Amino acid sequence: MDKNSMVSFAEALQAVAAIGTATSSLIQMLDSGRQSDGALREKLADMQLQVATLKTHMAELVDENLELRLEMRQSKSLPHLDRQGELYFDREGDGPFCSHCYEKGTCTRCISFSDDIRKYGNADFKCPACKTVYCLPRDDFHEGK
Repeated sequence: MDKNSMVSFAEALQAVAAIGTATSSLIQMLDSGRQSDGALREKLADMQLQVATLKTHMAELVDENLELRLEMRQSKSLPHLDRQGELYFDREGDGPFCSHCYEKGTCTRCISFSDDIRKYGNADFKCPACKTVYCLPRDDFHEGK
C-alpha cells in the first residue's frame, strides 16, 4: 500500500464522528415526530454511506497495520551482514546478499550467478527478488563457503 492510498487514523475518526452526528440528528427527527418518511429515509441512506466509508477506512488501516507488523517481523529476523564492496556477506562468509534488498530490510536469500550475463571474466550476480544485477571483477568477489 503506497502512502498516497493510505487512510489516516484521523480520517477514520472523522468518519466515526460524522456517523455520531447523523445518529443524533436522526434520533431528534424521530423524537419530534414532525419529519416525513422521506426525510428519515434520506438520513438513513446518508448513515449507510458513512458506515460504508468507515468500513473502507478501517479495512485500509487493518491492512496497513498488518503490512507494518510483517515488515517489523522481517527486519528482526534478518541476519547481520557485513558489506564487502557492493555486496553483503554473513559472518561465516556465506553470500553474497543483495545490497538493495538488505538495506530495504527484505533480504532473505543469497543472490546467484546470472545465467545470461557471464562474460569478460567478471562475477555477475542477479538478485532473484528485485532483479538488481551486480557485475564485479573476479578479484573483488569473495566466494562464500
